[in-house]
Amino acid sequence: MSDDPNLPWIRQSTLEALQLLAAPAETQLTHFPEFACVTDELALGFDHWRAVYLAHFAQDLSPYEIECFHQIDARFHALSKGGPAFQEDFWTDEALRSSPEWERIRRIARRLLAALGWALELPRDKPDNIREALSHLREFIQAGAPQHSLDVLDRFLNDFREQGDHKAVRSLVYFATATAETFGQPDRAIAYLESITDPDYPGWRAGLSRLYQVTGDHQRAAEHLANALTVARRIGDQHWIETLAFSQSQPKRNY
Repeated sequence: MSDDPNLPWIRQSTLEALQLLAAPAETQLTHFPEFACVTDELALGFDHWRAVYLAHFAQDLSPYEIECFHQIDARFHALSKGGPAFQEDFWTDEALRSSPEWERIRRIARRLLAALGWALELPRDKPDNIREALSHLREFIQAGAPQHSLDVLDRFLNDFREQGDHKAVRSLVYFATATAETFGQPDRAIAYLESITDPDYPGWRAGLSRLYQVTGDHQRAAEHLANALTVARRIGDQHWIETLAFSQSQPKRNY
């Protein structure tokens, strides 16, 4: 089990689900998109990661820690439709702010986090700058959680696009492209690169050329390589001219 590459991702996702449950109402309400039913998201997120975490780590937990997981689960089931204590009002945004039941769940979540030795507070969802975003992403990548890393990366990209920070978006797109390629997802890497326009940088089209070569689309690979060389010659970048001219002279490879 210790060799399972998904374990760090499972641990991190369970941590985030518990931190959300332990968080104040306003933090919970602003964490999700406006269209989301926050109470459902909190309950479903906990239910999913509780089951996954216990399936992998139950033998490492104390009876008290397992009991805390079960107490939260039992409250959600009891208060759900069909449960013995069903309360329709419990599943509203206002209940998050005022319901004693939600406060009880928060207390249990905090006790469980403390027992596990995990941080009580949810990290800020939106990084303040590109350096902070890249730092967060490297932590996820080093933890060996590829899918979670790319999902977080997508969220950060959306945040910077909403802020209108085009420089940060550009930097993050190139980081995302390299990350997706490293994780063996060339199509996703192409989608990242094609989400921006960087016509004065030869590396943009060179990257697309390389990725299309990997996917076997040699025609597009050749077109992007030729365009990258044209840009390099136009701006007089000798390094790129030599690099791209060499690439153009090489035979096509099938990956």
